[in-house]
Amino acid sequence: MRDLCPLSPPIIHYYCQNCQFYVGEENLECLLCKSECSKFLQISLAKQIRNLFEIHNLSDVLDRFYSCQNNSLVVGQYSDISDGSEFKTAWCGGRYDLVLHGYTDGVSLSDSSNVTLWPMELTICQLLFDLRFRFVLICGIWVDSSKPLLNTYLLPFVKELQNLYENEVKWIHPQSKLEFTSRVSAPGFCRDAPVRAQVQQVSQHGGRHCCNMCEQKMVVCVCEKNTGKKCSV
Repeated sequence: MRDLCPLSPPIIHYYCQNCQFYVGEENLECLLCKSECSKFLQISLAKQIRNLFEIHNLSDVLDRFYSCQNNSLVVGQYSDISDGSEFKTAWCGGRYDLVLHGYTDGVSLSDSSNVTLWPMELTICQLLFDLRFRFVLICGIWVDSSKPLLNTYLLPFVKELQNLYENEVKWIHPQSKLEFTSRVSAPGFCRDAPVRAQVQQVSQHGGRHCCNMCEQKMVVCVCEKNTGKKCSV
């Protein structure tokens, strides 16, 4: 089993329990408020991608994707995320270059506890839809009673992505034994409104200035008479 799915040792990152300021890879005292530190885990994307190519034959799956795409290509027709302009902008053009799509949100560990798990997951856009969720990458794990400050949680992940885009991932083809390189990018994340507001550093959907596209001021009004329910319009 370890040969099929080799375990990559996680990288431990520390953050302040009080202000959630990123401290680093050593358990030191927070420089801002002098509080103790908690930790979250980062799992190397480079090692996971190399494992998918060398052990799980990801290159053959990508070859099948490009074959199906060429056979069914219709100009102006959109059938999957790989037909969109953002994908085409992010894709570097290499046959084995990867465009990743991310997701993160909180999951309650039990009904009797306020501790939540925030996994950071990535899927590969160049896979057929029925295979896409068989190659899920887990690059981060946050477990705490409070929601993560996403600027802290995303910091090591963004640095690794920058490195993978500039320096690429080297891997050996399992059949030909030739060395290939793959450039990696992740232009988008799927997230709900509260998480998106945290990432973009804007007010949440019920705030006065909650639109991330304009400066229109929201007004709170009562939706139903005598119910006390409120919404922003």
